[in-house]
Amino acid sequence: LVSFVPAGVCTLCDYSEDDPHATEQVLSSARAVVIALSSGTLMSLSQLTVAARAMQLYTESGSLPAVIPMSLPGFVFPSEETFSHVLPGMLLGGPEELDVKSLILSLRAFFKIISVALSTHASD
Repeated sequence: LVSFVPAGVCTLCDYSEDDPHATEQVLSSARAVVIALSSGTLMSLSQLTVAARAMQLYTESGSLPAVIPMSLPGFVFPSEETFSHVLPGMLLGGPEELDVKSLILSLRAFFKIISVALSTHASD
């Protein structure tokens, strides 16, 4: 993997969830953002806001960062009810600077991207 990314790999788990400015800086300088979609993704405010913000940056620039959803076994894509009831309630409980309508529109666009499936049963 490292040979494909000469500039290096950055993982957001190395940054504090309490520092949205650091996350914003990392996202705005990224060439690609891979979001691992797991069974807990739809309950993770930090993961959802990163996915939404990456989509917003992609939409604004038209090219970067490339946004790549990667679904892990057990991930279930969100239903319409998730977008209309669950996510708004969850996002309203987040930091005050969150623009909930904009984030939900960005998340709708994010989940329309065909995800890459990561098979945990595949051989090398």
